[in-house]
Amino acid sequence: MKDLTDISVFNYESLFQINKDIEIKLDGSDSFRYVYIDNFYKNIDEVYAYAKTCNYTADVGLCGGAPVLRALTYNGIELTSFCRYIANQYFFKPTTSTIKYYSFFSIYDGNLKYYYEHLQPHFDTNSYIWLIYLDENNIGTEIYKTDDNLKLITETTGHYVNNNIFNMYEKIYEVSGKKNRFILFDGEQLHRFGVKKDDSFDYRLTQCNYLEYEQI
Repeated sequence: MKDLTDISVFNYESLFQINKDIEIKLDGSDSFRYVYIDNFYKNIDEVYAYAKTCNYTADVGLCGGAPVLRALTYNGIELTSFCRYIANQYFFKPTTSTIKYYSFFSIYDGNLKYYYEHLQPHFDTNSYIWLIYLDENNIGTEIYKTDDNLKLITETTGHYVNNNIFNMYEKIYEVSGKKNRFILFDGEQLHRFGVKKDDSFDYRLTQCNYLEYEQI
């Protein structure tokens, strides 16, 4: 065990400061809409540097068996409150009283690009997803047409699917993964990591979490 004199105190509120002059925008299509904010963090390079120092894991309890590494981090009050405000202000399903003061950094390894190309779209039950792109590779998030039959397929097949199954999904929108861009959307909409065959990247690093909402 460390001597108490070796323990440092970390200021998460200072790290995850949101820029004061942000512009909140609503975008999308007839069947999908999302909120996005560019130049979100005041100290994006510090957040990026911190994320690279975290301890990552592939444990099923945190990653759900997905081909990703994740590390938990405390958000601070400002970031948590802001995400809840955006969800409640711009979407009609109110968030629950459950407050999550943590989020997770996610790393996608560029060496697994072939598998990511065949990664099946998925959905997150009764949740809004907020996500911040932390690196410069511009690989974003693909959104797919969603219905009960397609959601059932995602629940009964694995993360990776062959072309016959993958071609059943219809991409309807794509959000660009611009560095320091914040997005928030309804996780019930089928979505996936938007890597393309011609993309080249070492890794993709994001920060995200879920906001549970009440069914109406």
